[in-house]
Amino acid sequence: MALSQITKGTWYRAFVFMCVLIACISCDKLSDECASDFQLSYPKLQQYSNAEYDSLLNFYHQLDSLNLEQPSDLMAYLKKMAESRLNYRDGEYVKSNAIIDDALLYVKKDPSLDSLSASCFMSKGINFMMLAKYDSAFCYFYQAEKIYERDKNMPSLCTVYGNMAKTFYNKGDIDKTREYIDKASQDSTYLPLLLSMTHLKANLYGSMGLLDSALLIDRQAIHFYSNKGGQLALSSFYNNMAMCFVEKNDMDSALFYYKKSYQADSVCGFQMNMSIDLVLLADIYYQLGDHRQANLYYNRALTIFSEEHSPDKKALVFEVLAKHARNEKKYQKALQWQDSLMMIQQEINDIDINRTIERLQIEYESEKKKQQIEVQERQLAIYKMIFIFVVIVFFLLIALFLLYVQIKRKSAVLQAVEQDKKVLAMRIGMEKTERSRIARDLHDSISQKLAVIQMYISSLSSVEQAKTNEISTLVKDVSAEIRVISHNMFPKDLNKGLVPALQYFCEQSNFVQAHTQFHLTVDNAENYLIQNENIDFVIYRIVQEISNNALKYAQAKHIDIIVTYSQSLIKIQIHDDGLGFDTSLRETTKGTGLKNIFERVKQLNGKIDLTSNSDKGTLFFIEIPTV
Repeated sequence: MALSQITKGTWYRAFVFMCVLIACISCDKLSDECASDFQLSYPKLQQYSNAEYDSLLNFYHQLDSLNLEQPSDLMAYLKKMAESRLNYRDGEYVKSNAIIDDALLYVKKDPSLDSLSASCFMSKGINFMMLAKYDSAFCYFYQAEKIYERDKNMPSLCTVYGNMAKTFYNKGDIDKTREYIDKASQDSTYLPLLLSMTHLKANLYGSMGLLDSALLIDRQAIHFYSNKGGQLALSSFYNNMAMCFVEKNDMDSALFYYKKSYQADSVCGFQMNMSIDLVLLADIYYQLGDHRQANLYYNRALTIFSEEHSPDKKALVFEVLAKHARNEKKYQKALQWQDSLMMIQQEINDIDINRTIERLQIEYESEKKKQQIEVQERQLAIYKMIFIFVVIVFFLLIALFLLYVQIKRKSAVLQAVEQDKKVLAMRIGMEKTERSRIARDLHDSISQKLAVIQMYISSLSSVEQAKTNEISTLVKDVSAEIRVISHNMFPKDLNKGLVPALQYFCEQSNFVQAHTQFHLTVDNAENYLIQNENIDFVIYRIVQEISNNALKYAQAKHIDIIVTYSQSLIKIQIHDDGLGFDTSLRETTKGTGLKNIFERVKQLNGKIDLTSNSDKGTLFFIEIPTV
């Protein structure tokens, strides 16, 4: 039977262990899969952030599907960040920030995900920059900066500096813009950021009217980046140069560099940039009066905009063409362009409405899921409360049981302590009685007999006078010492209280011991309201023992006794200026004086601290509880 029970218990423990192990392995596997999905999806978020709106929207739905299959904080974070980018692309910067705050909730609890928190801070800073709330933008940029500095993430740190440079540029702070352009350019390995900062620096000089300086930077950048594989960004520098020449009213040079920009974009296959270059070329040709060439470029740009599905840019071209037709008084043509503009604006409105509906649908789904999560969390909270209540009741019962055991133990200890107190009181009482009897015998019997001897000696005439005087003096000294011993055995003033007894002790000691001076100080004696004869007697004996040791061994010249009363303690300090001794030998010393002192303090549940030094004498510090 016993063997069967052991076997069942072993199998049960093994089963529980296997269940736990399988659960842990499953959790680890799920965690690994979630981490893998995150590792694959996070770079795509950066990629789709700059892609077309529809591509970004499709990516959001992919993240939503992944999060439904395997919910995790990391995938929920990515989904929220993609949603914030959708709102950013539509100019909904306030909503974008609110969604970023939701994304932060998924990562800010884990310090190992601080880099993701920094990405949120940087995105919020960009949103505030677009809202022209520059102080708020800097606040979030600085938070991202601290994290990247701590992690020594130089590429991300330089990206923060680049965004701060753009913010200072928008704010109009030229000096700070230059400072942060230089900071952002520290990482020479990140070519896109270097191109962006060089472009911003050229724009800065252009906005300041320093066109030649801006042109110089553009030329240097074109020469440098064409040799560094930066072909993708050459068109922007050509475009900058063309704009500078437009400002200088040098249209031929402007046409030349716009064409160079168009060629660079065509080499890279950037259709959208090519169409924008065509519009800029058409504007210059129109200003030069070559309307035919201008219209040719406008039409080619419209074709590309149609192929690239960019109705907003088509609307701008239609608006320009309608304006030109009105200026040429070609009202019929202007009306046609205006009709085209209205149609394309209707298309833009439809797109905006669809996007708004999509965003609202996303918000609705997010809110619905949020409500479901809140319901689940409330249910979980209720279950937790029930579990906690059961655990509390369980531990309360254990605590009550332990308290009962402790009370029983304390009761036994208190009984033992009470018994010890009774024994102590009996011992002290017996000691007091015996000392009182010896003191009476010394005083009443021996002292009187010595007095009779002295009287007989005085009556002897046959003895030499000198011897008689010597014997008489000796008898007087013995009588004085017996009186002191009698008083020390049981001081007559102790029945008046500890303080009077100690005062008399010091007076008698000063009288008898001419070479040693005793000094007594008493503080707050009025606080000692409870007179306890046993405590007073033991304290008196302790002081007496310490003083006798100082006289006998330390050769002290001064002994200071300080007694301080409080509501629950009597503190005694006894300091002498004698020779001192090695306190480490206290336990091994053969004498019983110190042992008696420590034993008496222990009997009163007190504390004693002893320090001794050959230069400063010996100090006893004693605390005796009165309650």
